[in-house]
Order: sequence, then C-alpha cells, then structure tokens
Amino acid sequence: MKNASMYFHFFFSAFVLVSFSAMAQNEEGLPKRANTMAIGYGIGQYQNDFGLNLNITSPYAIKDRFALRTSGGIQWFEYYDQKTGRMEWSLYNAFKLGVVGVGGTIGHNIRLYGEGGAVMILPNKVFSGENMAWGGYGHFGFEFLMTRGTRTCVTYYVELGGIGKASRAEKLPESPIYSNGFTAAAGVRFHIF
Repeated sequence: MKNASMYFHFFFSAFVLVSFSAMAQNEEGLPKRANTMAIGYGIGQYQNDFGLNLNITSPYAIKDRFALRTSGGIQWFEYYDQKTGRMEWSLYNAFKLGVVGVGGTIGHNIRLYGEGGAVMILPNKVFSGENMAWGGYGHFGFEFLMTRGTRTCVTYYVELGGIGKASRAEKLPESPIYSNGFTAAAGVRFHIF
C-alpha cells in the first residue's frame, strides 16, 4: 500500500505539471522582472496541519515557462494527548523540491501555473519514530503581480493541491496520518533583479 500511495502522488504531480504547461501561453505575459529569481514566504496547511514556509524560485527558462522551486517550513501536527487530557501541537519540518510549469497569463498581472515534485518530512519524535519520510506533492497556483512601475517586483500567490506520503504518527493512539491530503497556501514573493 505504501508504494501505491507514492505512485498515485507522483502521477498526480505529473498530471498537474503537464496539464498547466500544455495550455497556450498568452502573448501578453508578465513583465520580464516577474520572471527573475524570487524569494518568498507564506502560510499554508497540509491536511489539518497549519504551517509557515520560505521558498526560493529559480529564474524562469524556456520562454519563461519553467522554473525550479525549493521550499522549507514548519508545520504543527494537532493531536489529543491522553496524558494531559487536552489537544496538543507538535512541530515538524517539511522540505519540497519541484518543477513549476506556467500554463499561461492573464494580461500583465496574473500567472497561472502547476507545480509538482518531492517532499521530505522530518517528523517530531513525540509522535513518530521515523527519522524522515518521503512523498510527493502537486498543486495549481495563481500569482498576482502587485507592483507596477517600481524597481521591486512583488507577487502574491495562492496554491491549492495535494500532498501524500505513507507515514503515520505511530506513537499516538490509532496511529493517525499526518501531512497527507489537501493542501492550501498563500504568500508573497519578491523577485530579484
């Protein structure tokens, strides 16, 4: 079952990437400064786990259609602690490396993209005995250009998709899954010249 889950998420990620990059590129496009290297931060949720992340995007290549993106962040896994009798949050880390495929633009202000790749989770020893877990992710994204006529290029983004890995919090009653399922994120990116 573990391999089936990983294959599903790999193919889901590939589908997201291919479906967006197969769309026709709007000839207007975003300004060139929106296709340079970007550093960003955001908030998000992996299944029920709230988190914060930092991300770095390479300059866009191949007619400004593809880029690499890496991100790292912290998530909080919420669970019921039988010892204390209350809900607790335990911190864990998640790192992603993926390929961004631009599906098109709307005018000079909105970029539509798909992203998919690998995710590495470093679980907290409070709820899991694993040292690390690997999985896949994929999402659709919308990036909105927020500055015009200025030297700094700032974009806001919204991303919706999924994440998957076959790990459970085996130290907790009923071994609940974590960091698996629907994802949502929003944040800001600063494009560097």
